Amino acid sequence: IQCFKLSVLGLAPFGQEIREKDPPSGALAIIMNIIWILLPGLELALLHLVLAAIFAITIIGIPFAVQHLKMRRLAILPFGFTVSDA
Repeated sequence: IQCFKLSVLGLAPFGQEIREKDPPSGALAIIMNIIWILLPGLELALLHLVLAAIFAITIIGIPFAVQHLKMRRLAILPFGFTVSDA
């Protein structure tokens, strides 16, 4: 489910916003976030950080760099956050 959340944000990143769920997630979300960080999360977050740095070199790429920084937050800790329209 978290991969689908990332892919939806990757397909249409402009106009999307990452928000915390209103009732905070419990211990299960914390455990799942730890497992996510150990398996694919750290690599995805580093990839988005590197891509943001590459895109920020040019003026045209700055909006894309901002979107990659937004996606980095969801790539490192996807449990407990939702993607919604701005």
